[in-house]
Amino acid sequence: MTQNNESLGSVLIAQDLGSRLVQPLLIRAALGQAPFAVPRYAAEVRMLNKVRVATFNKGTAARIDDGHELPTFAELLVASRLRAAGWKCTWVNAYHRRFIETWAWDAAEPTVKQPPEHLLETLKRIAAKVASVTKLSRNLFDGVPDIMAWSGHDILFIECKRRGKDRIQQTQAEWLHAAIMIGINVMQLGIFEWHYSGEADRTREGSSKLRAANP
Repeated sequence: MTQNNESLGSVLIAQDLGSRLVQPLLIRAALGQAPFAVPRYAAEVRMLNKVRVATFNKGTAARIDDGHELPTFAELLVASRLRAAGWKCTWVNAYHRRFIETWAWDAAEPTVKQPPEHLLETLKRIAAKVASVTKLSRNLFDGVPDIMAWSGHDILFIECKRRGKDRIQQTQAEWLHAAIMIGINVMQLGIFEWHYSGEADRTREGSSKLRAANP
């Protein structure tokens, strides 16, 4: 991955996501580890009036234009963009504990598919690391980023957040720290921060201050 010298993150990943690199996101201290910054990729999307058959209780967040005038979720948008760039990927849906491959706008249920075994082992190792430090039981879906993508030996984890509305939760901070602790490189992590066209832009690319990831 190519690193941008002015901002933490990958120029190529930003291109794959149809986004731009902005100031990285500061992840709070967790698991006895100091705070650290992860790449943040910002993107503007268009909201449609058309409504999905299954909105997943996401409200207006389920009305993102998928590029073909059909409503989608941020997670599916990211997955489709990464696939178009040559990645294989899945939406790691923690709420229902399933790996979502696709989800047509007019379908009540998604198509699910298990990722390769070596990726499942990576998730298990991260969950085990969190559990060993917190002394609490963890399954492989707890705190995991929304999108897991892979290409050859490369792996990428992307968490989707709506600008100004979503924050990194404690379990997510723990997962990110555990990933670093088992050897995942920070460049393999990222936040896809999206907003609808016309929403006030609070993202400052030139700001010298990192945005804190508080709940």
